[in-house]
Amino acid sequence: MPRGPRRARGLRPDHLRRRRPPRVGRRRRGPRRPGREVRAVLVDARDPVPPQGARGRRACRLPGRRPVRPARRRGGAPRRRGCADRRQGSIEAAARRCARCRAGQGRAGRARARSAAGQGLARAREAAGAARRTGEGHTAAAGRTGEGSALSRRAIRVALVIAHAVALAGCAGERVRVQTTATARLIATARQHGAQRCAPVDLAMAESHNDFAQHALDEGNYQDARREAEVAETNAQLAIEKSPQARCVDKDALLPGPGDMDGDGIPDDVDQCPRVPEDRDGFQDADGCPDDDNDGDGITDKLDKCPDEPEDRDGFEDADGCPDPDNDKDGIPDAADKCPNEPEDRDGFEDADGCPDPDNDKDGIPDVADKCPNEPGVAPDGCPKKYSLVVVTEKKIELKQTVYFDTNRATIKRVSFPLLNEVAQALLDNPAIKVEIQGHTDSQGRASSNLKLSQKRAEAVRTYLIKRSVASDRMVAKGYGKDVPIADNRTSEGRSQNRRVEFVITPR
Repeated sequence: MPRGPRRARGLRPDHLRRRRPPRVGRRRRGPRRPGREVRAVLVDARDPVPPQGARGRRACRLPGRRPVRPARRRGGAPRRRGCADRRQGSIEAAARRCARCRAGQGRAGRARARSAAGQGLARAREAAGAARRTGEGHTAAAGRTGEGSALSRRAIRVALVIAHAVALAGCAGERVRVQTTATARLIATARQHGAQRCAPVDLAMAESHNDFAQHALDEGNYQDARREAEVAETNAQLAIEKSPQARCVDKDALLPGPGDMDGDGIPDDVDQCPRVPEDRDGFQDADGCPDDDNDGDGITDKLDKCPDEPEDRDGFEDADGCPDPDNDKDGIPDAADKCPNEPEDRDGFEDADGCPDPDNDKDGIPDVADKCPNEPGVAPDGCPKKYSLVVVTEKKIELKQTVYFDTNRATIKRVSFPLLNEVAQALLDNPAIKVEIQGHTDSQGRASSNLKLSQKRAEAVRTYLIKRSVASDRMVAKGYGKDVPIADNRTSEGRSQNRRVEFVITPR
């Protein structure tokens, strides 16, 4: 008689239902293999059992609790490939990629890369085997349940992380080691170029940090090693840049020996700087100390074009280190040159002061365009205009005629209008000129009357010129009476010459 499903003891039939345990592994198509059928089991419906049989999104991952009764694998059925076997292939591929990334780094680099890759691969295989064994052990201990599979997957992930870390550390360490080797070659080149003399600080920094990087590599501290290697490489390049071989290598330098620590040829008992070699530049070489600034002008000899002559610090080209006794190079020393930074124009006009004179006659027209540079004139040629009745000189406006007035009066006669018109034009043509209009009389009559008359006549002329558009502030009227004669008052001809009006140019 066929037996039905087993009934749990103490449970009623309405409390029982059928549950099918979940499948283990990926579902395959095709006919079902023999030995895969499982029997249904009746469980208590009141027991809060989570849903079983749900498959994860990834292979070899079963969420939820272990099944109630997993399927048993018969001894004759072939074992399916587990998670550890599939992870083994990815670990080996990662190790091979790391080995390939180190290719092209030289024969020694390739040998070390193969060794590191082999070690990483061996460690990966060992970790994967341990993970597989651990997973199988957990599976057997848990009754071949989902809990054993979860432990196996966790062990595989840990082994995979360790394998990748070992492979990447081998790549990083190899790159830093190659960098330290290249830096050592740069340091050797800097020493050959005389960096001990011209860049001792940069050379010492490069050597010390390169040693620190190698020590950190030996200890497996790759981050510190990479940082120290970068500092060492930077300082080594600076030492080479600051040490031109033609200037820093002393062909006659002596090697350090007993009694001469710095190797400069000066015994230590008389060497004031026994640990620093003399620079042998011909300046105080007997004291044994290098002289970075021979002339003491604050500019080092490396940048000083005149290392034995101090800069005069006059604000003109002070960075070159050479004194400039004649900045503008006009032949006049700066001590006597009123314009030390502007060369004299050497035009024969006030050339001793050292200042250029762009407008000698101060007529507002530059000498380069002034055809009469020493005579004040008008535009466009800068020469004084040719007047028919007046002549403009440096001291006065000379009249070729006399200004006539009514007898004993200050009224100007019409005959003198053309003369005064030309005077007004001369003043307009020379706007920089200021004049004093002087009135004079002869000796006849009382002195007070003559003084008043001369003042009125001078003011009459000034008023006339103002009407001819001459600015009033450029003219001053003054009467002198009979006090400034130019001829003999005892003759009629002399008295006629003394009755006059003059235009004297006043200082500007």
